[in-house]
Amino acid sequence: MDRVSIGPVKGLRIAVAAFVLSIVLTLAVVAIGGYLLSHKTNEGSETHEAVCALVSDLEERTKGTQDFLAAHPHGVPGLASGSQLRESLHNQERTLDALNVITC
Repeated sequence: MDRVSIGPVKGLRIAVAAFVLSIVLTLAVVAIGGYLLSHKTNEGSETHEAVCALVSDLEERTKGTQDFLAAHPHGVPGLASGSQLRESLHNQERTLDALNVITC
């Protein structure tokens, strides 16, 4: 098979064009990666704030349940027994323990 000769000047232009194209594509990939990374970081921050708000609410509800049980150890007849409230409190405390890995 014969090779096609394109000449030294034309070959240099093709090489320079290929180099410039590779630089442009590399910059585009880096820019897209940076954008996606910052977008994911923002989503992570929003998620962290939301989970912290839920943890704070759960801490307040747990404290409220503890206070209520201290004042009403048998619960409220016809509404919730003391054992039901203690079970709910236990579940709230287990959830807080599981979320303890998050620093708010």
